[in-house]
Amino acid sequence: MNKRMVVTAFLGVALTVGSLNVVSAAASNIPDNSFKSVSNVLKELQSGTAKWDNKNKSLTLFVEGATVILKANDGTALVNGENVKLGEVPFINKDNRFYIPASFVENTLKKFITVTPITAVSNADKAIAVLRSLQSGDPTVIQTYVNPDKYIQHNLSFPDGRDVVLGALDQLKAAGTKVNIKRVLVDGDYVAIHTDYNFGGLKAGFDIFRFEEGKIVEHWDNLQLKSDPNPSGHTMLDGTTVISDQDKTEENKSLVKQFVMDILVGEHPEKLNSYFDGDSYIQHNPSIADGVSGLGEALGEMAAQGITMEYNKIHKVIGQGNMVLVVSEGVFGGKPTSYYDLFRVEDGKIAEHWDVLETIPAQSEWGNSNGKF
Repeated sequence: MNKRMVVTAFLGVALTVGSLNVVSAAASNIPDNSFKSVSNVLKELQSGTAKWDNKNKSLTLFVEGATVILKANDGTALVNGENVKLGEVPFINKDNRFYIPASFVENTLKKFITVTPITAVSNADKAIAVLRSLQSGDPTVIQTYVNPDKYIQHNLSFPDGRDVVLGALDQLKAAGTKVNIKRVLVDGDYVAIHTDYNFGGLKAGFDIFRFEEGKIVEHWDNLQLKSDPNPSGHTMLDGTTVISDQDKTEENKSLVKQFVMDILVGEHPEKLNSYFDGDSYIQHNPSIADGVSGLGEALGEMAAQGITMEYNKIHKVIGQGNMVLVVSEGVFGGKPTSYYDLFRVEDGKIAEHWDVLETIPAQSEWGNSNGKF
């Protein structure tokens, strides 16, 4: 069977096309000013994909506005169905690398595209693009931003590995998946995203991505079916989205972590009122009204119904400016639960809260061995 493989160059990633090595000309004796390797061409154009046909020893380039077919040792290229004579002949050298005449790149390929300066892509933009690819079904972003050799998965429904995510794209797109990003926090190598989802039902979700050398290597999430607005009329996802007070990130992280330990874990419940500005507190939990009073009433009602809410351990605190996300482990209604709580801090007091709760399945049902946290 002939080996055929579609590859994409995203700002200069080294590629392998079928059995053909597609690397820079620096790795061989070919002078860069007369011929260019496929990876260098795509890097220079900042656009396009390449498909190698091993049987016919031909390369098809897809760039903006053009489909180009080049054959090894053939002085004619096919550009959008029209023959174009080449001044020099493409070839495969002894190291099995394919080279394109530089004159053809300059005089023909570049006419089809507008080359813009390369700008760095932030980790936040990469993570957002990966989530949006679940809606679009485009694999390019995941191939570009997710480490192909190391992707540790904490969503317990799926095994490790980038290929698992790529394999799910067609199904997610066919199911009509929708991804609406609401909030993004960046803290060192971590990016946390608060998202309005539609797949398998309308859901509120948090995703956390960890990066190494610009690639995503680890992922956590928490998902919960959306509910009607709470007694104060707030939904699980509306409210403030602006990140501010960047200089107070560490101070706010410390405050929120201590709040969770004192109040939710229960080390010092008597300190509850000290964390709020009176009764001013916007609540997005679907079952709880605004204010410290609303929180107290909801907890009282749960206790009367025999429903317990326990926080036992904090696993992560991720913050940026006035927004702090805390990932905790505990028990809700007698079931092991993962708590993701996002707090907005204003003038040293907790001013707003969103959360997503997810029941942790039995270990026998896990799709990986990494655990939820």
